[in-house]
Amino acid sequence: MSKLKKIVLTGGPSSGKTSIIKNLKKLGFLCFDEVARELFFGTSVLNSFKTNPLLFSKKIINKRIDHYLISENNTSNTKRNLCFFDRGIHDSIAYLNYMKAKNDYEKRLKRFNYSLIFLIELNKNFFKNDINRSESFDQSKSIHNEIELIYKKFNFEIIKVPWMNIEKRTNFILDKCKLI
Repeated sequence: MSKLKKIVLTGGPSSGKTSIIKNLKKLGFLCFDEVARELFFGTSVLNSFKTNPLLFSKKIINKRIDHYLISENNTSNTKRNLCFFDRGIHDSIAYLNYMKAKNDYEKRLKRFNYSLIFLIELNKNFFKNDINRSESFDQSKSIHNEIELIYKKFNFEIIKVPWMNIEKRTNFILDKCKLI
């Protein structure tokens, strides 16, 4: 059996990550949902983050690490040896960098590796806020840029996903995963 390939879907808020994850789940893939939504459902994630960014990030990082470790124990249950994450552990560093919050997480996260990082393109025409998302489109773009920078800094392979409907983006991702 080949090694499990851990795939991150990331990008700025409202890029469509969660919709793609839902689609991948319907197709039978092992997927882990966005941690911030799970931990802080019903509140503005950005406002919670602004209140105490280091505490907020610690909770999210710990939960993302839990997901990462759980994925390693589910290798017999995975379709095509693929596991998808709605944001990776390193996204938390990008958010801290966006908030200009000093932290020492970078050196602690070097041991967590992913096979591919899919950076989902934003589209202003489809951008929307919800109960957890209060960022403006410009803030989302800035966060998106920080996310790209942090994954580049850790030398991950990044594939940019162009804007298309959910099915086409899902197929684009799955086609690229065939190459690893």
